[in-house]
Amino acid sequence: MSRSYKKSPINKDRNNKVGKRLASRAVRRESDVQNGRQFRKLYCSWDISDWSFRGHSYTAEQFRKAWFDPDNREFDRRRDSFNNWKTAYRCYLRGYKRK
Repeated sequence: MSRSYKKSPINKDRNNKVGKRLASRAVRRESDVQNGRQFRKLYCSWDISDWSFRGHSYTAEQFRKAWFDPDNREFDRRRDSFNNWKTAYRCYLRGYKRK
């Protein structure tokens, strides 16, 4: 097993309900949709959940500083969910940085 990790953490939306809703709305509003797979020509399936953004790649020290910074709004939800910064950093590594 490799001991490497992702060099660029990317966050993706796997199940985007808004994109699916827009796709079904476009198909419903079309008047002459034939049976079968003709709906695929109306709305591109890549547009349903095709977005990603690059997150921050934190070291342990940067993560700790950001955790104790009261002005950092990115960590507000994490402060409510986790007891201390070490468990939050482990969860960050598991979800975003490691393969």
